[in-house]
Amino acid sequence: NKVSMAKGGARAVVTAWATNSPPDYIVADLTKNCSLKYYTSADALPGGLISNTIYRTSHLVLKRIKAKGIPWMMGTGSGYTVTLANDYFMGVFEITQGQWEILRSEKNSKFSLESDYRMRPVDIVTHNRARNANYPAAPSGSSQLGKIRSTTGIDAELPTEAQWEYAARAGNIEGYWGNGLPYLSTTADANLPGRYKYNGGNVGENSATEISLAGAANYGVTNGTAWVGSYAPNSFGLYDMNGNCWELCLDYYASNISSLNGAVNINADGSGPATGSATSNRAIRGGCIRSDASACRPTSRNSTLYNDISYFPTGVRVVWNVPAE
Repeated sequence: NKVSMAKGGARAVVTAWATNSPPDYIVADLTKNCSLKYYTSADALPGGLISNTIYRTSHLVLKRIKAKGIPWMMGTGSGYTVTLANDYFMGVFEITQGQWEILRSEKNSKFSLESDYRMRPVDIVTHNRARNANYPAAPSGSSQLGKIRSTTGIDAELPTEAQWEYAARAGNIEGYWGNGLPYLSTTADANLPGRYKYNGGNVGENSATEISLAGAANYGVTNGTAWVGSYAPNSFGLYDMNGNCWELCLDYYASNISSLNGAVNINADGSGPATGSATSNRAIRGGCIRSDASACRPTSRNSTLYNDISYFPTGVRVVWNVPAE
């Protein structure tokens, strides 16, 4: 709608959008109740998505992933066809320590003894801490997702494995980083920092030392998890989908989903888990700083117990499902 102004005949253009089709970026201020702002692109964010650190410490940025009705091949090899029923918004970054602390007043990282830890992803996330309710029940109010819901008004949820993989592929076939680079075609690709073992350094192979909070003082910027957004995004504009932290998914874990074709562990359209119990293992995706390059790819899968602080750094990235039209 064009609105005439009182002086000089100037006009302002006001554009409205359907409630089920907002602009591509949503920013939630985690320090204020129900404070949401909408932007047409990452470039439109005040101060810049990477330059302004509030988007990685006190604000949550979500990008619309346009997936509705697009058939794609999920899994390795021949895989199987999945067609997601709706678009969804996904966190541009993994949830960081700074964002977690605002809502939970607790540290959730092996690297929380460092001065720069608030820019790192949370990495000792369990299903209970993230959701604390058995699907299909909504996340509990005391969980991280529950607190995001009550603070922002966003129906925050864990991504399904299909949502996660579609976003990580970013339109590319298996065997490629999300930004289109072959993940293991050359030695240089295999050693891309942030997507590969130890992110540039290692404090030793002793797992007890590496996982202990006491040992975290030995980590630095170059040999722990990377600040989220340290490396280039994929072509969907999402950062760190491969190789920083394993990322928790909504699905109950099955060791092989290539033969399920939606019949057991995910619905036929890939929209979520179909069976499981409160104590079932949960799926995690994407590799981590302890993974070789071959595990840091869109189809890489693992599992963690619902209440287990894993040997692998495990983080979380939120989604907000777009209502069906």
